[in-house]
Amino acid sequence: MAKVAGDRAQGAVDEDADGTLWVGTWRGLLRISGEKIALLDTSRGLHNNRIFSILEDNHGYLWMSSPR
Repeated sequence: MAKVAGDRAQGAVDEDADGTLWVGTWRGLLRISGEKIALLDTSRGLHNNRIFSILEDNHGYLWMSSPR
């Protein structure tokens, strides 16, 4: 995973109800679904690339914390 993100993981990991794995890194949010891996970052809508924690609420929405 770190090779894809270009940096190390922050320790924030969540598996959502659909089985998608979300990993917070210093470079953005990794979305791992099956064999597909995508890096979401500020160029794709995040307010900050550093993701400290991830939580899925009862409605399936993901909440993340970052420095900003």
